[in-house]
Amino acid sequence: MSEEKQKPTNQTFSPYLIPLAIIVAGALVGAGLYFGGKQPAPSVPPAQVAVPTGESEPTGQVAGEQLEKTTGDFLVLNEEPCLENGKPIVYFFGSSGCPHCQWEHPIFEEVLAKFADQVSFHNLMDKQEEMDVFQKYLDINGGGIPFIVLGCQYARVGSGEQAGEEAEKQSLTQLLCELTGKKPAEVCP
Repeated sequence: MSEEKQKPTNQTFSPYLIPLAIIVAGALVGAGLYFGGKQPAPSVPPAQVAVPTGESEPTGQVAGEQLEKTTGDFLVLNEEPCLENGKPIVYFFGSSGCPHCQWEHPIFEEVLAKFADQVSFHNLMDKQEEMDVFQKYLDINGGGIPFIVLGCQYARVGSGEQAGEEAEKQSLTQLLCELTGKKPAEVCP
């Protein structure tokens, strides 16, 4: 009869080994996300410049057609105007978790208030409604916010922070005046 000798299993670990392993694993996961890993989808489609959702990169073109820019860094879309009850539809896609959206949204609302009877404002701050419109312009927005569409004639991803508040108000007012046929007269010279 042969007896097997068992080796002692009394191994000791350094008290720093487990925390070190946790830190290394966390760093690897973080690096993987930072260097191209898929980000989890945000609850609202997520900016100077846009916060990407991992969908695609903005290209400034639709269906391969390069678009020109106009005031306020808006792209000029070559589409039929989108109307609701005879008024241009204006979309604002954003999230309160986005600092650029927080900057842009009150300015946008202030300017839009002057055009209340002239446009149909779809305020989609913190809402997931009308994602078909957001997806339609994925080549432009790259999945980023804030994203603004003015009457399907102009679109921009990102805020007007670099230009400043007054310049942003002027750009928005100018484009909305063009969309509304220079109405209301007291706003549009």
